[in-house]
Amino acid sequence: MLISRGVRRDSQLIMFFRSDGKYAVFEGSKIRRILPDEQSLWGVLRKVIKSVKGLGRPNVHWGVRVFESDFRGLLRRAGAKLRFFIFPRGGNLRGLKLINEVSLVIPFFTPYTEEEARCLTEEGYKPIDGLLSKLHPDQVIAYLQLTLDRGVKGLGIT
Repeated sequence: MLISRGVRRDSQLIMFFRSDGKYAVFEGSKIRRILPDEQSLWGVLRKVIKSVKGLGRPNVHWGVRVFESDFRGLLRRAGAKLRFFIFPRGGNLRGLKLINEVSLVIPFFTPYTEEEARCLTEEGYKPIDGLLSKLHPDQVIAYLQLTLDRGVKGLGIT
């Protein structure tokens, strides 16, 4: 979501907090006063964590809000025309027709539960990998952002 001087306006980041049954939405088109440095980001993430734990407001920052929901509810909110999830035995990105409305689920340091994997397929998400499951989440995001930008801009896909 971050670019050198701020935040991408055409994207959103949704973080799911499994044990709390909540998720945080970072809405790129609405975010204000976040700079791409660790101090700025950590300040917002601290507010998100406080809100998830019930110690803060649901509107934690301009364009950042915390919601209560299960995993399926999160997937429905994040839905897009093209839906993927990172999975070690998933397909490759090559050869996909890319469009500019993509929803991607990336596991952060813990694998999906059986219920989450079932929800993903039932909600129309397709597994992809191409060795992406071996990378850290920030590396996956950077790689996919570049891939999608090149696909959409380079191929004139809308």
